[in-house]
Amino acid sequence: MTPSQVREINNAYFNACNFYSLMQAGIHFGVLWIALVNIFTTKKRRRASRRVLALLAIVMFVLSSVDYGNFWAYVHRGFIEHGDTSQSTASSLGGYPNWFIGLSIASDANALIADSITVKKKNHRVNIFVFQR
Repeated sequence: MTPSQVREINNAYFNACNFYSLMQAGIHFGVLWIALVNIFTTKKRRRASRRVLALLAIVMFVLSSVDYGNFWAYVHRGFIEHGDTSQSTASSLGGYPNWFIGLSIASDANALIADSITVKKKNHRVNIFVFQR
């Protein structure tokens, strides 16, 4: 194959991965929207509780978006910047750059936030316990 054909194949793969990321980000945006609508239309919760839940939902959406941006940059690096040959693409995707490891902390922080929040229903009231033991 010629280098232009290799670049065309790599660009097609990159666009497919980009489309996948946009679909996932769309699902996360839909979940965020539904969560915010439910938080602010349900008047059973106290005002402070609704604000905390909304803030945490928005923070988790932002962290998810950072994670998808990180994935996009990794695929771009592997298939566009180092995609002249299949060997260079494979070696680029085989080794993680330092910034990839640093930015992947966003997905870990998102999981930590999600796992640390316990919503407990008690007497028709929602209490939030962060880092509950």
